[in-house]
Amino acid sequence: MKVPVWCYARISTLKQIDGFGIQRQINTINQFLQCVELDHRLPFTLDVDNVTQMVAEGKSAFREKNWNEKTKLGQYRKLVMDGVVKESVLITESIDRLTRLDPYKAVEILSGLINRGTTILEVDTGMTYSRYIPESLSVLTMQINRANGESKRKSIMMQKSHANRYGKVSKVRPRWFDVVEIDGIKQYRPNETAKAIQRMYNDYINGIGAAHIVRTYGNTDNGKAWTLVTVLRALSDKRVADDARYPPIIDKELYDSVQALKAATNKKGNTHQKNMLNIFSGMSRCPVCNQSIIVKRNSHGNLFTVCLGKRTNKTCEARSISYFALERPLLTAIRGLDFSEVYKHEDKNVLTLHDQWIQNERDIAAFRERLNKASRHEKFAILDELEIMNREQEELTIRLKSVDVPKDIQLTFDDDKLDLDTNYRIELNNRIKKLIQYINIVREDVTKSSYTIYCTIKYWTDVISHLVIIDVNIKRTGTGGTNTLTTTLRSVSSLNMDGTVSGNPDSDAWEYWKSFLDDLK
Repeated sequence: MKVPVWCYARISTLKQIDGFGIQRQINTINQFLQCVELDHRLPFTLDVDNVTQMVAEGKSAFREKNWNEKTKLGQYRKLVMDGVVKESVLITESIDRLTRLDPYKAVEILSGLINRGTTILEVDTGMTYSRYIPESLSVLTMQINRANGESKRKSIMMQKSHANRYGKVSKVRPRWFDVVEIDGIKQYRPNETAKAIQRMYNDYINGIGAAHIVRTYGNTDNGKAWTLVTVLRALSDKRVADDARYPPIIDKELYDSVQALKAATNKKGNTHQKNMLNIFSGMSRCPVCNQSIIVKRNSHGNLFTVCLGKRTNKTCEARSISYFALERPLLTAIRGLDFSEVYKHEDKNVLTLHDQWIQNERDIAAFRERLNKASRHEKFAILDELEIMNREQEELTIRLKSVDVPKDIQLTFDDDKLDLDTNYRIELNNRIKKLIQYINIVREDVTKSSYTIYCTIKYWTDVISHLVIIDVNIKRTGTGGTNTLTTTLRSVSSLNMDGTVSGNPDSDAWEYWKSFLDDLK
């Protein structure tokens, strides 16, 4: 009679995944399977074509977590105890891989399996524990006692090691730690500020800048608001990842990646996305939370839009949009617009804009002069103000240039370069930003397999606004197959300064413009 085989390997901490613990156990068990000779008292042979590998990472055998019904070992136990699997062989490198529980509890679990037809093979000792070998129970009990004692010994050693390392906990400590006493030992415990710093590192490496972190993190710095000074210090402080005096709260690899990104970002001229995934970068905006829309890749490699309100604060309910359903239809609509209609009237505020631009330049020069004389702490605050002023000045510059756009201007682009040339995408993005101030983009679901995208285009003047409506249909090819997107540019319409609507508005566009005008009243 041939019986099925289950092989079990386990490590108790996730840090061991980076080593060779799991793979070494699997290799040892596989080698054992190739040359094992069963005890002559066993009335079966191994079905080597029916082998199930069970691997548990980060499951403690001392606290019974590896026997939880959600684990593979727990599921195997249930099959045996329910009588689904009547005869089987369980192979493990050592009994302590299966359990380090209190001996009475451990004997109850393993003897329960053995009484219901499980034979346990221990690779390290070559022992067989089976109901067909009665004397094996006493050896199994000894091994269980040894495993439990080993765990207790390791626990005591870890406590002593922790006491040696952190026993003299200083009151002068990083603000992301509280000092607590556990089992008579004072320890550092990460607080809410630590959680904010961990989130900060993940956000920064994913493209969220320091200024945006300041605006969105609220009073999470020990009850205080973050400033540009405290954010930049936290993103540079080695104590979060690499200081023998304190337990790390940031992975060393993530810390090093953030430092490299900061160094690269500080290089002059690095002002665009690496691959310019979003051709509408700097313009696309979510009308629900009024925050910027960025483009990311999902686990399948497809591009999709997500607003910062949803991605960072988890507060916005706007749905994501397939970027491939947005880019070409919206660009096609923009290419068909006559911008001479948008900018044919001279901006009445041109002189005011010039005066404001000149005053900003004077203020920036004054701040830079103060920067040379400021103390180290004052410099960060001045840099914060300069960042805001430079951003305002950049917007003013773009608006002033837009006022002088030639009256016959029309946006054109090369389809082939758009797909292949990153530099061309950057250039096109800059050209569009000189014409368009922002684009509100929102999705409205129609059915489970279709939705409509509404894009409202706002220019640097108030002469006219445009509404672009795009229909998207999703078709799945085969069970578990890929989604095929079909897009239709349904409508392009405009609202003029006098309240009239032109273009080719359909019923949805008329309803949108009517609602827009009602909100203005």
